[in-house]
Amino acid sequence: MKLEGMAYKYTFEFEDTSGMSYDDDELQEDFNGVVLNIQGKDFLITEVNDNSGTLDRMTLIAGDTTASFVQDVPQTIDGVTIQVVDITTGNDEECGFTVGGVQHWVDVGTSKEVTANGQTMTIGVISTKAPNTKDSDTDICELSVCWLRRSGRKN
Repeated sequence: MKLEGMAYKYTFEFEDTSGMSYDDDELQEDFNGVVLNIQGKDFLITEVNDNSGTLDRMTLIAGDTTASFVQDVPQTIDGVTIQVVDITTGNDEECGFTVGGVQHWVDVGTSKEVTANGQTMTIGVISTKAPNTKDSDTDICELSVCWLRRSGRKN
């Protein structure tokens, strides 16, 4: 997997949400992980928020920067190691992963800023899967990775 170059993060807040009512249970499912093409450029929706059933905020990352991370299989991107350790399922579905050896738990449909080796990034959890078989208990998280600051580089 190769996720190089700067990816920019944008947060949109909607001023008038009167016509944007939404079922809370379907909001994440319908929007999270969707790639929008705006004026020829791709933007990945990593987080949507609602206020009493009304869509009021959306976080986008420039580019389609998602990748599947398999439990206990570390992946190193530009000197930073990311590894999925576990997932939870049910009402509070979340992905547990380490970045540079530090563990984080993030709900599906949300993102978190983390820093490792002088590099700051936002990691969004798009989805989780538990394709368990009788011989394996391996979880998978689809994550988006957005570099915010890199050591030795200007933003």
